[in-house]
Amino acid sequence: MEVVYDAMAAFVGQKCANTLVVKHDILNAPCLKLLLSKALGYAIIAGSLICAILLLLTMLTVVAAAMWLPCRCCRCGFPVVAAVVDSAVGAAAAG
Repeated sequence: MEVVYDAMAAFVGQKCANTLVVKHDILNAPCLKLLLSKALGYAIIAGSLICAILLLLTMLTVVAAAMWLPCRCCRCGFPVVAAVVDSAVGAAAAG
């Protein structure tokens, strides 16, 4: 019980932890609002972080796979990324 109280006190403060855990008054409106607000905020941040990490992993996977595809325009065998960089450098040098 002490572990739950300590975790709740760190999350919502000692006053609300005392109200919610020790007195078992889970319908106390101010403490319940604070608890739900903090929990929802942390859940939104965690969900956003998970989505960002998955997006970065997807982008890295696509780039890593594209680097090993052979060039389709002239069958020279250069990776696609290298061909794009070479054409961009050539265009910049010509212009």
